[in-house]
Amino acid sequence: MAFRFMCIRSVASLALFLAAMGGGVHATEGVNLIGMGPIQKSLGGAGVASVKNSSWVLLNPASLTELDRQFSSSMHLLMPTRSLDSSPAFGSLTDKSTDDSVYLIPTFSAKLGEWLGVHWGVGFFGSSGMGTDYDNARIPYFGGDSSAQYGVGKLVLAGAVDLGDGWSVGAGPVVVLSRIRTDMFNGVAPSADDWDYAWGIGYSVGVLKRWDRLSIGLSYLSEQRQEVWDKYTDLMHKPLSLPEQVQVGISYAVTESLEVMLDYRFVHWSGVPQWGDEPNAGGFGWDDQHCVKLGVEWEANEDLTLRAGVSYGKSPIDSSAVFANGLFPAIMETHVALGFTYRWSEKLDLHATYVHAFYNSLTDDGSQMGGMGKGTSFSMYQNGVSAGMTYHF
Repeated sequence: MAFRFMCIRSVASLALFLAAMGGGVHATEGVNLIGMGPIQKSLGGAGVASVKNSSWVLLNPASLTELDRQFSSSMHLLMPTRSLDSSPAFGSLTDKSTDDSVYLIPTFSAKLGEWLGVHWGVGFFGSSGMGTDYDNARIPYFGGDSSAQYGVGKLVLAGAVDLGDGWSVGAGPVVVLSRIRTDMFNGVAPSADDWDYAWGIGYSVGVLKRWDRLSIGLSYLSEQRQEVWDKYTDLMHKPLSLPEQVQVGISYAVTESLEVMLDYRFVHWSGVPQWGDEPNAGGFGWDDQHCVKLGVEWEANEDLTLRAGVSYGKSPIDSSAVFANGLFPAIMETHVALGFTYRWSEKLDLHATYVHAFYNSLTDDGSQMGGMGKGTSFSMYQNGVSAGMTYHF
């Protein structure tokens, strides 16, 4: 038994580490992806009331009651294009910097089965991240201050119970492994520019109610409290915990083959001091996000399902915090997505999705940090493709 536990723990730690390794530097809704896996992404992150596969274990654990035993995996190739212009703040000493690095982000999830009336599921997700690797420094005087890499992997273990009459509830712990590496200027010199890791933990709760054509869903993800960084306490004095969030949504089957989903997501960035504190107080100055998501699914035939989605959430960064977030330009607001699932066989489904985040830019108004960043601007747009599979067993 002890050996089996050690094996399970080792596999979970390795998977979580790989998720954190791959989860870096995307910054779509804040530091979060709009969805886990190609199906969620193709719906713009909507669907808390309409489960599609085991990747829903994080979005709404109650949805496990509606799944057969299955394993899902995917890879997302993110291609963001970012630029930073800090010349206005430092005269002509800096040039406009760009970064078009690409990143691979993995997901793994499974509906394990039902034991003692509880439906069990697990997921390993590269869920969050942001950063840059500019060709010129943001602050030219001290060297460094041109790159930041931050990635988050989440391990989710959840159980769900069918209460009857269309009601299901689910819950479980969420274990987080984060990593960061940056040469950001800390007020005295460039930072360590070496990888640092931190663990965190939270929990998720979900509710699902289904009628004939209509369903409603609600999920709550608690704050995932994280350790303080060991190597970057001079840069961030407080833990970089992940904020709580709430998602509520409805799903309606217009016909037997056409379904529409509408969701609202709230992300409480201001509730975590390191994210929400103003730059003058050593934080990033992020505001809360209110995201609206619309997804449509059409079963074209018994083998092919087509999907489209759109998501909008105002950037958590405003013009007062542009310079403070120069290496973390998490300003994406509008995403559109198209995707499909092809049933290869009775046991195997194949998924693919394309996501585009529209261009956005901001300019610092000089109201924080003594006005040192006034005129600094950054911009970004993104393209991404996902491919994955679901195996039913």
